Amino acid sequence: MPGEMAVAARSPSAETESLEALFQDTFRERTSSIEALRSDGSSRRLFRMRSDSRSVVGVCHDRADENAAFVGFTRHFRALGFPVPEISAEDLPRGVYIETDLGDDTLALLIRRARGEGRFPEAVLSPYREAVRWLVRFQTIGAAGLDLSLCYQGSEFDGEAMERDLAYFRACFLDLLSPVPYDAASLEKDFRSIVALLAAEERPCFLYRDFQSRNVMIQGGEVRFIDYQSGRMGAPHYDLASLLYDARADLGGPLRAELTDLYVSELGRRASFDHERFPALLSAFALLRVLQALGAYGNLGVRHGKSRFLKSVPYGIANARSILGDPSFPLPLHELRRVVDRLGESPLAERRPEP
Repeated sequence: MPGEMAVAARSPSAETESLEALFQDTFRERTSSIEALRSDGSSRRLFRMRSDSRSVVGVCHDRADENAAFVGFTRHFRALGFPVPEISAEDLPRGVYIETDLGDDTLALLIRRARGEGRFPEAVLSPYREAVRWLVRFQTIGAAGLDLSLCYQGSEFDGEAMERDLAYFRACFLDLLSPVPYDAASLEKDFRSIVALLAAEERPCFLYRDFQSRNVMIQGGEVRFIDYQSGRMGAPHYDLASLLYDARADLGGPLRAELTDLYVSELGRRASFDHERFPALLSAFALLRVLQALGAYGNLGVRHGKSRFLKSVPYGIANARSILGDPSFPLPLHELRRVVDRLGESPLAERRPEP
């Protein structure tokens, strides 16, 4: 993309050599093992680095601006006492840094285990409630004094950003993956309606951007948070929608309602907002988030060959149908509704059993 700041791409061996050198310079010892970790939808390369006395995670990434955002935001949040990893060392000109090893357990993994053991949702209520409480802190306390020059995708989640998300859905899902034809002019009219409604909202909060179950780590029974480097200022509804409509989490209406009530209560203690308009705006932001996610599943699943993301498509379609099927949804969106309904009747909506 134009304007991206990058460091020169290197071979895997060169990456681990850079991390090994940084590890030795920082800790005055050598690693005993370096293990590659899966990085889901990110192009970052993650490595668990162990020695006789410690375990940390080394990160390699070619995007200098994204690296700077993660490191800068992390130090800001750490200074506020937020449960994020510590940056032990960085060599940003080489595109590498070292952070706390938070383990392998995520809220997403906890959900899968709970379902497999017949303990959902009871087993996940406590971490979800804690995640919601921390979300409000990130959005309010975390926004104060934040260096917005680090926001590499723009300092605000504004109308242009929303338009890009909807174009992403159209290009990477409807045009790439969907079997459902659509009327381009009518769909574009619906997209403009969504943006007109949501872009008019004030943007007083830190918008985490990817506040979802796989970015909530569970360490020692406590929640920890990662992957906020795409954050910027925005409306509060978006991040809550990201959590509630996280596709594979498949929370269901009652749990969403409980967590929404908790969020509204917590936010009301720290900020002023329009309580009456909140539900309608939440549903509209949820639709925007779900459509962006469907675009990501198509992009990652088809273009990048990460087929595991295609398993989330039926859940995303179901979420979009649920949101648009609510009689209180604030916009007509005739063509988008027709397309989503047709998607719900297509093979893409069929859920595959977990292996």
